[in-house]
Amino acid sequence: MLSNYLKLALRNFSRNRLYVLLNVLGLGIGIALLVWGIQMYRYSFSFDNFQPDRAQVFRAVVTREGNDDWRGVCPLPVAQMAQRDFASITESVRWDSRGCDIKGQENDPFSEQVYFTDPAFFSMFHFPLVAGSHDLSDRSTVLLTEKMAQKYFGKDDPIGKSLLLYAGEKRSVPLIVKGVLKDIPINSSFRFDILTNLENMKTSDTSFLQADDWKWFLDGVFFKIPNPADAQHLTQAFNQYIPQQNSHRPDWKVTGFRLMPMTTMASETSTMTANGLMPRPDDSAVYGT
Repeated sequence: MLSNYLKLALRNFSRNRLYVLLNVLGLGIGIALLVWGIQMYRYSFSFDNFQPDRAQVFRAVVTREGNDDWRGVCPLPVAQMAQRDFASITESVRWDSRGCDIKGQENDPFSEQVYFTDPAFFSMFHFPLVAGSHDLSDRSTVLLTEKMAQKYFGKDDPIGKSLLLYAGEKRSVPLIVKGVLKDIPINSSFRFDILTNLENMKTSDTSFLQADDWKWFLDGVFFKIPNPADAQHLTQAFNQYIPQQNSHRPDWKVTGFRLMPMTTMASETSTMTANGLMPRPDDSAVYGT
């Protein structure tokens, strides 16, 4: 009986080839679009969900005079001052980046985007370690992702090997690879391949960044607030830093602060000005699929 059904199906197919082909093709395209839409939704709404403490992490963002849009940058000294001034903040992390040349021991220099942060980064955020240590308290430490370690050292063990930061500049900085991290997930707001201590960050005049430099705006400042309800009160309290900031940067006056929860950060930063992190796709793109 099965053979008869098969013969009948083949006979109908031979008589209506175009009709059958269009139906099969349409069904295939429909299924493909459905799968793509589901995957896009899962990707977009899974941003940072692997961070165990994300409900207690807040990003400080600002508004600038003449424009009410939130901006992802934050004055450099605010991070350490706020942790000192407010008991409800238990940790602060500064985050910045710069493009510069990196040279391996046996390589020509490569132009890379290097990221700079505080040692507390790995107590606030979770990024798995493959080898070595992710302790950034030693200024000479540099951490690489698996992809970047492969680029500079091939199959050799990169731990203990050196890289030259700011290669070709007058004040280059030798760094030692102390750890290798798993490649960063695509649903992470943080995307980096080379990470080192913020004290290695240089300004445009090649001098090293100073912790009390009110003129400098970081790509991001993050606070750990164990009781998230305290964030609303702190947002108002942060206004005490505005006069000091604006006295140093009359050309870039801050008009307000906000503590943005990490749980909604990826969706809100998709439309934010001066966002130094990776935004997720807009809602229109997600639901439009």
